[in-house]
Amino acid sequence: MTSIKAITLVAFGSLIASVAPASIATATPEPANQTQVTLASNIPGLTSRSAWMEMDVEPPSFEYDLKAHQSSLALASTWQSIGTNAVVEGDYDNALAAFEKAIDLDLDGDATLFQQRGWLYYRMGHKSLALNDLWQAASFQLNQGDYAAYQASLDMHRFVDSQL
Repeated sequence: MTSIKAITLVAFGSLIASVAPASIATATPEPANQTQVTLASNIPGLTSRSAWMEMDVEPPSFEYDLKAHQSSLALASTWQSIGTNAVVEGDYDNALAAFEKAIDLDLDGDATLFQQRGWLYYRMGHKSLALNDLWQAASFQLNQGDYAAYQASLDMHRFVDSQL
């Protein structure tokens, strides 16, 4: 009497095999952990590649889906947080890289990112770059109708401009 429970391993290519634990009742018992390899041609339903292709399988589409692929590192807000934390730690080079990545990923033109990067440029001693970013932030805020934020960016711009 033979009892075989098969676990089918199917791969793209010419060899399709099944590995099954063998529990065979005979006059001389075999070890319980022995395995037997059976070619797919011996397994009903998997006798050809066409049988494999008829199985209910959904292959990946490899199309970019923005909503499905918004991992945390694909969000501008995540890079903004990384930049802010790096500024707190005094790691200005990594903060600058994080703010630049956040600005690259930002689709809405978030003025806060330019404001933060502008202030970082000021802290790093890059006055002209700081003035450019602060002016950009003020322009975005004015266009969005956020007059309080616009005034804050102008105040920062004036402060940086008055420094040596």
